[in-house]
Amino acid sequence: MRHRPRPVEPALLLARFHEALLSDLELRPVLRNILQVATEALEVHQAAVFLYHPETAELRGEVASDRTVSTLALPLVVEGVVQQAFFAPEEGMRVREDHLLPIVVSPSPAGGKPFCWTDPRRLCALTPKVEPERRAGQCPSCPHFGAIGVLSLEGQLPPQTRRLLPLLARSTALAVRNARVYEESKARQAALAEQGEFLHLLAQITRETLEHDGFEALMQTLVARIAELFGADSAHLALWDETSRSVRPVVAHGISSALYRGVRPQDGEPTLTEHALRLGRPLAVEDVLDSPYISPRLARLFPTRSALVLPLIAQGRPLGAVIVGFHSLRSFRPEEIAKAQQAAELIALAMLKARLLADEGRRQRWFRALLENSHDVVYVLDEAGLLIYVSPNARSVLGYDPEGYRSAPIQAMDFLHPDDRPKAAELFDRLRQKPETTLRAELRLLDHRGQAIWAEVWGRNLLADPAVGGLVLNVRDIAEQKRAERAKNEFIASVSHELRTPLTAIMGFTELMLESEPDPHNAQMLQISYENGVRLRNMISNLLDASKLDAGHFEVLLRPARLEPTLLEAARAFEGVARLSQVVLEVDLPPLPAVQADLERLAQVVGNLLSNAFKFTPRGGMVRLTAASSAAEVSIQIEDTGAGIPPAEQAKLFQRFGQGRTEAARGMPGTGLGLFISRVIVEAHGGRIGVESRVGRGTTFTVTLPCAQTAG
Repeated sequence: MRHRPRPVEPALLLARFHEALLSDLELRPVLRNILQVATEALEVHQAAVFLYHPETAELRGEVASDRTVSTLALPLVVEGVVQQAFFAPEEGMRVREDHLLPIVVSPSPAGGKPFCWTDPRRLCALTPKVEPERRAGQCPSCPHFGAIGVLSLEGQLPPQTRRLLPLLARSTALAVRNARVYEESKARQAALAEQGEFLHLLAQITRETLEHDGFEALMQTLVARIAELFGADSAHLALWDETSRSVRPVVAHGISSALYRGVRPQDGEPTLTEHALRLGRPLAVEDVLDSPYISPRLARLFPTRSALVLPLIAQGRPLGAVIVGFHSLRSFRPEEIAKAQQAAELIALAMLKARLLADEGRRQRWFRALLENSHDVVYVLDEAGLLIYVSPNARSVLGYDPEGYRSAPIQAMDFLHPDDRPKAAELFDRLRQKPETTLRAELRLLDHRGQAIWAEVWGRNLLADPAVGGLVLNVRDIAEQKRAERAKNEFIASVSHELRTPLTAIMGFTELMLESEPDPHNAQMLQISYENGVRLRNMISNLLDASKLDAGHFEVLLRPARLEPTLLEAARAFEGVARLSQVVLEVDLPPLPAVQADLERLAQVVGNLLSNAFKFTPRGGMVRLTAASSAAEVSIQIEDTGAGIPPAEQAKLFQRFGQGRTEAARGMPGTGLGLFISRVIVEAHGGRIGVESRVGRGTTFTVTLPCAQTAG
């Protein structure tokens, strides 16, 4: 006779059932407790809870019977009573003494008709509606489906207990959902903790990559850390060689680095590292011995059976690759490959930054060595004139501590001779107002003993340059140059005075002989001698004037004067030169207004210009001296029909020692001072001097002076 269970008070049954549901948080213990209560309190022969697993489309359950628990899996597409109960209404179904109830989280999770899966032909919200025979393959994936499993009880149950079964099924659904939420949260926490540990190790790797100084030690540490990061048995690092356009084995962990460096792939032999670099993403190799990405010969050289290959690529530049090796066969989950990608990117960036920092360090050491051994001291000033950088060689050149400006604000003006500070202040203001401008000056600096040192100072405004952000001064000690120039000027002055004395005597005797009315032939020779003496005197005057300019003693004495007599006298001085060189000299001088002038200096200018015109005009040519005036200015022009001056050479004509003609066109070399002195004299008059020339057509020099009433 079959055992008939004793009736159980509903309240007591529900209390025990809820106690079982709340006794644990994880799903498996909750299910075991439910089965235990069902078999003990309800006294059923067998109890089971089947839960749906969408990845396999199965109802998997634990079946409790006579204190034993077994596991059972039922494919949903196979017809059976448990599968039928999965799609049954809330009250479930009874097959003889078996009670099967669907475990339903929600009767309408997507807002459709409740329990639409029980009668899809009538209740399904989809178009077309799901056919009953196909609901096993379609309904569980539908958002309107709310069942998650089946509660099965085998045994006779009193009527009052049977009425409680839907409530027990709903309580089971709630417990299963809560347990799953707990387990998903716990799994996410575990994944976050694992990811946190992974990121911590990865950050440690990148930090060590940036902090290491020695390349070999860095690479060895890097592979050891990567092996630790992935829990691997070995790690091998190969670096990209730009010359050979291939990877070069460098270092290994878990095997001998020397053995790894000795590996030499043959031509065309596939390697894991090169394939990963071509892919541009991590390469997962579950069986190295059976992979098309590496030759069997190379695969047999190492104990690695499975590998993750990390391509190290930063900013599009291949840096190398790391092989993370495992001695046993294994597969790689998608999250592991994602971590490998993350690690590869961060390690590549850290390696690239480490390389750039190392290169920058080498450049800085090189630059510092250059500055320390240079004779030029470099200062950088802020907009207020305070020092913000001093090159290291300031100690050897000037005797100052190059780091002194760091301890207290220092004004650059404090290092200048008091007499030169106004000039330096003017230079500083001009420099500050003109970005990207370069200015030059010669100033006296004070060394650490307070002694004045002549220096050439080049300044450039780089305030707008974010890499500098200041006014850059390049200071060069020119004390020796000044001494040499002083000695040169003294020598030139001495020689010029020594030459001028006999030259004056020669020209005086020549004038006396001309006044004695010699015969025409001798008169012509004497005139030529006198005119060449004038030219030589002008040359000596130029040398003396250049010395006076350097010494700061050059003077121009201005007074109201008329120019015509001086210009005519200058022209007459070259009549003999014109006859001798067979060049026509034309003079066209209209009446001119008075100017403020030093007539002796202007005669020197006109003499220099006429001398150049005759020097570079071939036989049969012409030299022309003309003048014109307006209400405000007087202009003097010396025009020749010589070879002309190329445009590129015209800019340097008025510079010291500037000679713009080519050697082939130059009949005789000069000092290169005539036009320079002429420019200085004209500018001292408040005028200007310019040139117009066309190659093969001739040259015209123009001197423009203000009239007496507008001068000054």
